[in-house]
Amino acid sequence: MLHTLKSVNSPIMLANLNLLFWLSLVPVATNWMGETHFAPNTIIVYAVLFMFCGFSYSILQRNILKTLSVDDALGQAIKKQDKKVMFSTFCAMAAIAFAFINPVISGVLFILQSAVWLIPDKNIENALKK
Repeated sequence: MLHTLKSVNSPIMLANLNLLFWLSLVPVATNWMGETHFAPNTIIVYAVLFMFCGFSYSILQRNILKTLSVDDALGQAIKKQDKKVMFSTFCAMAAIAFAFINPVISGVLFILQSAVWLIPDKNIENALKK
């Protein structure tokens, strides 16, 4: 997403650093969850961490959208990623709810959440071709 911009300003850089900070904590939380064999408290920390990552991504998205015009095809493509953010937030919240009921369901939700982001979004690519 950042490679598509013509210019980068301070709010975009700070939002990107914020996102990178939260993403850098994912291996620590993953290791802790593995060491405790999906204990409910570690599942909750992991899910909350992913919610912070999603919120940080939304902040980055909004700062990028501020630099684009309203009718820009790239801006429209970036807005379409809101569905991924909402789905990720739902998965994280559901994982918290299932942490005490069945940790395996929480694990499946984390896999689904990750799979959504691993599937490439062609909207930005298509917008750049226009």
